[in-house]
Amino acid sequence: MRCFERLVVLSLKIFIFFLFVGASFAATTIKLKSQVYTNKENIYLSDIAVVSSDNSKFKEFLENLYITDFPQDIFSKRITKKQIKDILEANYINTSEISIVGSYCTIKRSINKLTPEKIKDDVQSFLLRRYPDIEVVSISVPRIRSIQRKNLRIKIKERSKTSSYIYLTYFVYNGNFLLRRISVPVKYKKISYVVFSVVDIRKGEYITREKISLKKYTGNTRHLFTSLEEILGKKAKINIKADIPIKDYMIVPDYLVQRGSNVKIIYNKGIIHIELIGRALENGQLNQIIKVKNISSGKVIPCKVIGRNQVLFIGGSF
Repeated sequence: MRCFERLVVLSLKIFIFFLFVGASFAATTIKLKSQVYTNKENIYLSDIAVVSSDNSKFKEFLENLYITDFPQDIFSKRITKKQIKDILEANYINTSEISIVGSYCTIKRSINKLTPEKIKDDVQSFLLRRYPDIEVVSISVPRIRSIQRKNLRIKIKERSKTSSYIYLTYFVYNGNFLLRRISVPVKYKKISYVVFSVVDIRKGEYITREKISLKKYTGNTRHLFTSLEEILGKKAKINIKADIPIKDYMIVPDYLVQRGSNVKIIYNKGIIHIELIGRALENGQLNQIIKVKNISSGKVIPCKVIGRNQVLFIGGSF
């Protein structure tokens, strides 16, 4: 696979060499524009710079060179001289003989008409990018007259945030002149991922991985589980229907030792191995320390749960 990848790269280099042979001897200049307004989502070199070269094919190749994406929810982006140089070199172009004029180009989103619907769309995109873990319930935009200019641009700034509201300010500019400042409150719900049942789970059944999954949930997560590991191996306390969030009261731990049951007490020390019968004074899960009464001596001793109705003596005297 690596040999194939190297062959592809080598072939590409040879292709570029023969396609633009003589380009290294031609005068080539890339002059970055200070700023551009556009609604494009994919930016090429011709969008942000003026390319000149004595080699027409090389000039055409450079003009169609992909530079960056410019999604609709982005309103401004800066492309630097260094970024252009890195892109050229990534395309196997020798930059030592290309003159790049200008430090950077600022790309700005061009908007000709502003409406309440446009504001809502912009706010929605802004929040999805900033807070991917929320679900927007409502966006309150005040009544405004439609604004139409040649080069409208916007800026959104967050003022504050509570557990259910985000307060934004929507700035509208015509060039560098501020036209409007609009307050936009947004009501939202936080998205969480909680454990759902995948199938019907009967009372007393063990919770296994194929019976549960994590799903998106926007309600109150109190009494719910946010990881599968929290409930794997536990038992259903009641019948649980499929496709519902599993709450803490629906399950119980799988106690390997039940309170009041007889257990085997194992004592290991060096070559000494003793087994006794005791009575559990507490419920116990695997590796949990519980109190056990030695039936022979009547003493209460600390033991570690190591199996079904089996405990390991860990200290004190019998």
